[in-house]
Amino acid sequence: MRAIPVPIVWLLLAGWLLAGCTPPSSPQPQNPVPDADPQTPSQPQPDRQPGGEPIVQPGSETPPLEPGEPAPPPPAPPPPEPVGSEAGPDSTLLADPEPQSTPQPVADSSDAGPRTAPGMVAEPEAGPDVEMVEDPFVIFEEVAPGETFPAVALDLENKIVRVRGYIALQRGGLEYLACTPRGKTHESLVALQCQPEHLNLALIALGLEPRPQVSEQGQAIALEGDRVVIELLWTQDGEDRCVRVEDLIYDYARDDSMQRVGWVYTGGRLIDDPRAMWEEDEEKRKEYGKVYSANLLGNLGAIFHDPDALLDTPLIEGGNDEAFYAYYERLPPRFTKLHFQVRLADEGELMPLPQPPAPVPSDSTGSSEND
Repeated sequence: MRAIPVPIVWLLLAGWLLAGCTPPSSPQPQNPVPDADPQTPSQPQPDRQPGGEPIVQPGSETPPLEPGEPAPPPPAPPPPEPVGSEAGPDSTLLADPEPQSTPQPVADSSDAGPRTAPGMVAEPEAGPDVEMVEDPFVIFEEVAPGETFPAVALDLENKIVRVRGYIALQRGGLEYLACTPRGKTHESLVALQCQPEHLNLALIALGLEPRPQVSEQGQAIALEGDRVVIELLWTQDGEDRCVRVEDLIYDYARDDSMQRVGWVYTGGRLIDDPRAMWEEDEEKRKEYGKVYSANLLGNLGAIFHDPDALLDTPLIEGGNDEAFYAYYERLPPRFTKLHFQVRLADEGELMPLPQPPAPVPSDSTGSSEND
């Protein structure tokens, strides 16, 4: 038998494919019976009716081909599924599915709180009507009318110093009475928008003499010296208020406001310029000299004793950083604009300092009577 050349084989296969036929190696029945009994041999089914009309098998929309009739073109492939779709071959994809409504919680009729529509947020209770500070981070550099220094007004006739500022802390523990915006505002009752050296000059102009007594922060001692009165002035609900600052500080041990003992002018201190630490040349390092620590750190009035503050509490409780807190119920909102007023105390206006407890006597052996 003569072998058929390979190109002729490829041409025959291509012809079968174009005619819609399958290769003879894998013959397929034209009209298989879906539910035929496997034990009964299948009988050939006629493809035409007695009148010559083609028979259309169930599930088929195309009648059998006439002899010599070319095969119809293959059906178009189904469109691809959308990217990211998890639908299977039998799933029906909705072009625009309807959003499912979120069930709303059932309101409790026993709740006495405010009622709001679904999705609405209850508005907070209206606070006091106060004037808020425009920029809490600025230290004023221009002198306003009536001021001696920027943000500092000096009234020599009435012996009063007033500084512009705002409420820095309304809740929480206090270590400072006042600081600048560059100081520890998170632990200070008020923030003053002035240069510390200008406030220091104004206090000296009142006739006060600085008496530094604390060598380290939190030193548990009672301070001596001339004491001044400090008040906060602000406008709330159309009414001008002037409140002693001790009344706005909560004493945890007393379960009451801080004692009205006033404040001692300590004056702060001078320290080595920290920029000298980064200078390698020893001669240039000496040129930096000293700087006013309050200008550098921004801490003006201390509740927790601080040698860098200008003003400090005379109480021995100043050695405890957990003794005093902001008196929330008495304070206006945070960032309320105010004036920080320092004045000389009138006679009998300040409470006497509490006396420290007497030491327990001990015998000659060094043990106390209670041992």
